[in-house]
Amino acid sequence: MRKNVLGIQIAILILMIFIHAASAEEGKGKKGQGGLEKIRVFIVHSYEEDQVCGAPQGRGITDSLMKEFKDRIQIRSHFMNTKTINSTPDKMQKEALLVLREVESFKPNMVFTLDDDAFREVGLKLKGQRYPVIFSGMNGQPENYNKNTHFLDSRGRPSSNITGVYEKLHFQTALNVMRGVIPGLKKIVALLDMSSTGRAIRIQLEKELIGYGEKVEVVFKQVGTMKDYLREIAEINNDPSIQAVYPVVLSVMDDTGESVGFKTTLKAFIEKCKKPGMALNFDFARLGLFGGASVDFAAMGRQAGVMGIKLLKGKNIRELPIESAEQYLITFNTGNADMLKIKIPDELIGAAVIYDSMALLTQAE
Repeated sequence: MRKNVLGIQIAILILMIFIHAASAEEGKGKKGQGGLEKIRVFIVHSYEEDQVCGAPQGRGITDSLMKEFKDRIQIRSHFMNTKTINSTPDKMQKEALLVLREVESFKPNMVFTLDDDAFREVGLKLKGQRYPVIFSGMNGQPENYNKNTHFLDSRGRPSSNITGVYEKLHFQTALNVMRGVIPGLKKIVALLDMSSTGRAIRIQLEKELIGYGEKVEVVFKQVGTMKDYLREIAEINNDPSIQAVYPVVLSVMDDTGESVGFKTTLKAFIEKCKKPGMALNFDFARLGLFGGASVDFAAMGRQAGVMGIKLLKGKNIRELPIESAEQYLITFNTGNADMLKIKIPDELIGAAVIYDSMALLTQAE
């Protein structure tokens, strides 16, 4: 009998040792450098994983946080695909419900939303949570979002747990750079889609044109289908008064009623348009668009990441008002310039990031 009792005691002791070891191992997984707790960050992307607007922002945020906190950072990302497979309002909302459940399960210390769809469908739903929500790449006007979900005070400063980086387009600078390429620039077309992002970008461009002293006419065209998009490109080609295009068509419907994304629309523009395309995003030029002065999306992500670092270090969010994207790049694709028979002045070439390959046209299908 005494042997049985002793055996049971030894078994219990061994079991307790195993439980303690497992708990210690689990604790190690939750801790980073110096045994400190992991900082859990959730990044919600509006678009697909390799989308040229979202991906650089995500890298910028990650780079900033990892540089500051090293292995203490644990990052999870979700890609909502709102310009392709989840482009309709009902699909977008269903996807947002999945994200919100995933965020709740992850128990983050901070959430970032990239571009408007993620902010509208997820970020605003997280108002009042214990953790900060930082947006990046917002095109819509913050005061408009604030009308239904109040996260700003009467002075436009954060009043809850939400702040971030507004995507300033640096449009006047873009026009000035294009005037350097085409000295007699008088008329361009801003070719946009009909999504909420397209409508927001139109408002941004109109606002940024206020006070612009040069006489450059900007005509706005918005399209909802690939057929209309190609028709507008053909009309632009046939209108000698139009000297350049600002193409930001991120999502349109094809002949089957399915949404197609940016890679398809940009490739079609590069192949068919005979006028230079001004790049909103410097990656557009890397893929084959003509270029100009464009938003540095990686820098915008880093800027949002720096805001996050300040908050994680104890800064009060009410002391971090919404910022505008600070940095732009001048970039040209000389391959596209050669195709269009455009000579870029040497002084602009010297100040620009240069790409010479038509990446989107030459990549494998």
